[in-house]
Amino acid sequence: MSPRPRAGTPTRGFIGLLLALVACSTRRDEAESARPATDSATTPRAIFREIDIRPFGKVTLGAPFAQRAPTAVAIGPGVFALVADDGHFANTDSILVRVDGENRVRALVFIYQAGTEYDAGVTEYQGSLGIPASRTLVDSAGGKLDRAVWEDERTRFELARFVAAGTPPRVASTLLDRSR
Repeated sequence: MSPRPRAGTPTRGFIGLLLALVACSTRRDEAESARPATDSATTPRAIFREIDIRPFGKVTLGAPFAQRAPTAVAIGPGVFALVADDGHFANTDSILVRVDGENRVRALVFIYQAGTEYDAGVTEYQGSLGIPASRTLVDSAGGKLDRAVWEDERTRFELARFVAAGTPPRVASTLLDRSR
């Protein structure tokens, strides 16, 4: 059995999923079709915009990003992986931070540990954010992507499950700043 990858150092096959999630999180055409986060059919709810993770501290959408080495490792232009001493943050394998040219946080991507239940996650977030817009997409290689999306005027939150033939399902979420 190979050793468990450290947070921020995903396996080779998983890198494509990470990049696809970061890239897809900014599609404006889909943003228009998502439902706002609601208590009911008419009362919008604000989506959280900040996380507080130890030992890193607070990371807030739209705010400047403090790259605290060795905790934040650049993995590409404008993309950082947060690395925990014990290899993960709570129930995640990795947390990615995407920044703009002004070094402001534009997106947070959470890659959950193998075995994370997508449907249970949707139910949990539905309790605090309301009913999501959901959709299933199939790629040309036969992979399946299920997504639940919540939005308010400043923030988009997406929970996704990717399943490809012969691989276990993986769950990730993206918190995206829409205020710009």
